Amino acid sequence: MRKVFVFGGLVISALLILACGETSVAGSVVGSSSTHGSTSQPAAKHFKVGDVVNVNNTWQITIQSFGVVQGDQFTQPNQGNKYVAFTVTYKNISTSEQEAFGSADWQLKDATGQTYNSTFVSTVAQEPMGKVEAGDLLKGSIVYEVPIAQKQFTLAFNPSYFTSGQVIWDVTA
Repeated sequence: MRKVFVFGGLVISALLILACGETSVAGSVVGSSSTHGSTSQPAAKHFKVGDVVNVNNTWQITIQSFGVVQGDQFTQPNQGNKYVAFTVTYKNISTSEQEAFGSADWQLKDATGQTYNSTFVSTVAQEPMGKVEAGDLLKGSIVYEVPIAQKQFTLAFNPSYFTSGQVIWDVTA
């Protein structure tokens, strides 16, 4: 009976590992519009707007822009706040269909450690969400409401709740 229990545990463990895929997120620069070059970098490196970053041989992510955006006649930031948005392009570099989950893939954090939830502003392109076939692109923007005084942020790409690690960009608004 004990052998059956141990064997069953091993089978379940193997299935969980296969279902979850890789166990960590790794990123490397493959191209850049910034001045620090285009060589591969370790996962712990923070990237800059314009860097083209490979993530786990699945996505090639480019943060094309990050900055302050205006609201519209119906949506304005609260007193003392501003809207910031980043525009991102996902390229599926894997050999199978992948899915992007918009703001659920990302976390914006300021220099004090405060994190922010995304918000909707109709004047900004929709979030990058949906299925992406192998070799295809997906582009969109994600908006956050942050204090006017905050200028420095980190933007982390967390492509899965089932894996450890993240890819981080330093951004200024």
